[in-house]
Amino acid sequence: MHFFSDNFEAGKKYAEKAWSICEKLKADGNHDYWIQATEAEALLLLGSVDDAVFSYTEAVAMLDVKPSWVASTRKQALQIASAYEDEGIREKIYNAFPTLGIVAFSGHVLDRPGSVPRFPPEAEEIAKKEIVEAIEKMDATCGYSSAACGTDILFLETMIERGGEIHIFLPFAKEEFIETSVRRAGGKWVSRFERVLDQATSIHYVTKDGYNGEDSLFSFCNDVLLGFAAMRGRGMDEDPNLLVFWDGAMFIELGKHCANCLI
Repeated sequence: MHFFSDNFEAGKKYAEKAWSICEKLKADGNHDYWIQATEAEALLLLGSVDDAVFSYTEAVAMLDVKPSWVASTRKQALQIASAYEDEGIREKIYNAFPTLGIVAFSGHVLDRPGSVPRFPPEAEEIAKKEIVEAIEKMDATCGYSSAACGTDILFLETMIERGGEIHIFLPFAKEEFIETSVRRAGGKWVSRFERVLDQATSIHYVTKDGYNGEDSLFSFCNDVLLGFAAMRGRGMDEDPNLLVFWDGAMFIELGKHCANCLI
């Protein structure tokens, strides 16, 4: 507070006290996340940027650190760094913190026989390759998607292979979703659907009632999962990505966040 009130002498005094307390606690064998993060913040307030970066890096690398802790520390650290005239300081602090890599996904189901081509079954391998490359580029570890046959399941399988979180959203009751959006593709799509659900971090239903011919539930499901991804991003002080597999005839936007579209 002293720092942002331009009372730098008082700010420096309290930062030195905080740093001294942290050093004593560590010398006595106490070395947890908050001690390390507090020491890093004190060093940043004192202008010892490189030492602060080192301390922040050590803090976020500790075992059992919760993402919410890192998000809180990161947000405050960036606020302090942004107050310095040297823009390079903010960049150094930004690079000291890992991001969760949140991505919301939406895409096409496999084409029905005789339908207008959007995602033919023979394109599955190509689609998987493109999704893998896009996710690697984003360094994504947290995915939000529905689970229809086609690109949804390909996305979820890719996130699982990366060891990431997957949060699945279904527009209505599971059994009816299987009949409308999974079994239609034949093959092993139903078992693949069950497998991604078994490995999901969370499963959400827009409604647990049936389909009842309400096609609007599909678009509403997309709105819900986008909202969840955006809220997770705000909670983590991170901009989520939007990955869309589309045929050029539609476009989905997630606020001001990045949209990555595969054709």
